[in-house]
Amino acid sequence: MPSHLKHSVIYWLRNSIYARVDSVLRKIRETSETVQGFAAEYLKTPLGEPVKGKKEKSTTELWLEKFYKKTTN
Repeated sequence: MPSHLKHSVIYWLRNSIYARVDSVLRKIRETSETVQGFAAEYLKTPLGEPVKGKKEKSTTELWLEKFYKKTTN
């Protein structure tokens, strides 16, 4: 195979890989935003109040701490 064709094929493959990676990363980002939106809307206390706590933590982290992390005295 002539060298200019090899370079063209490599260039095409590289661009194809970049496009696929970009597409997958966009899907991951969209899914993450959907999950965060769901968590913000539905992860509340049994009385329907938002979970409160330290400001540097997300609502989802606070909810998980409140309901799933075992605490010991």
